[in-house]
Amino acid sequence: MSSSDEVFEILDDPDADIILCSRDHHKFRVLKLYVTKVSPVLRDLIQTASTSHAANPTSPLPSVQLSDSGVILSSLLTLILPMFPVLPSTLEHTIILLSAAQNYQMDSILSRIREMIALQDPPLIRRETAFQAYSLAKMHGLRQEALQAARNTWTFTFTIEDLEDELESIHGIYFHELWKYYQSVQIHLRSDLEAFRATGMPSLTCPPCGSNTIHGTPVWLDGYVASIVKSPALFDLTEFHMCFSRHIMENRCSCSIPSKNVRAFWTDLSNVVHSCMIKVSLDGLRDCGTR
Repeated sequence: MSSSDEVFEILDDPDADIILCSRDHHKFRVLKLYVTKVSPVLRDLIQTASTSHAANPTSPLPSVQLSDSGVILSSLLTLILPMFPVLPSTLEHTIILLSAAQNYQMDSILSRIREMIALQDPPLIRRETAFQAYSLAKMHGLRQEALQAARNTWTFTFTIEDLEDELESIHGIYFHELWKYYQSVQIHLRSDLEAFRATGMPSLTCPPCGSNTIHGTPVWLDGYVASIVKSPALFDLTEFHMCFSRHIMENRCSCSIPSKNVRAFWTDLSNVVHSCMIKVSLDGLRDCGTR
């Protein structure tokens, strides 16, 4: 017996007072008290079905026909009822589950699903799934997931060569949105990082070596920060250390960077970049869903 079959079997309460029917003909006999507490939408549907059934009882229990599949409805019910919660096994089904919770106005359940997703390793939405996740989130009106997915795409170079494997997983209109998002990231990064570079970044190295910019910043470090504007993927600690290694090789020097200097610099740079991403998210993706 599959895990889905086991869940279907569990969702057959002998004390049930309502039947919830999926679009693919699965019937879940449950206690309506749990369902009506978390969803005003389902509460109204159940009330209507119960009133109709009382006036014309053609079956032992009133039933409500829903548009969700059995997989989604069963997973949703495990989050509503006093039982072990079960999330779907695929990205697509998980996004649809989030959408169902949102459409049924189950705010507490929606938050719980997101909390469970946040604990997954690897993350549900990551660089490898970002384009598909963005497309699905936009289709189902999930603003939070769309923003998260968009942030995971900004380290791509957005060239045909780099995105060849991603184009099959996203609709053209959504790809265009992400391209506009990428352009907006670059615009904000250019402005914010120029201001950051002008503040006079620390030399980092001990002892200081190499030439400096007019702001007193080591040329190699200034060049690294500037390169992030052209290629956001370079905002990576490994890329930073590679840049430093090239500086050492090209200048044949024996300088080093104390770890506390690296942490302080990376924290400052990260704050600038993440602040930029938040501004882009608010400006560039307003047409998505509200939650």
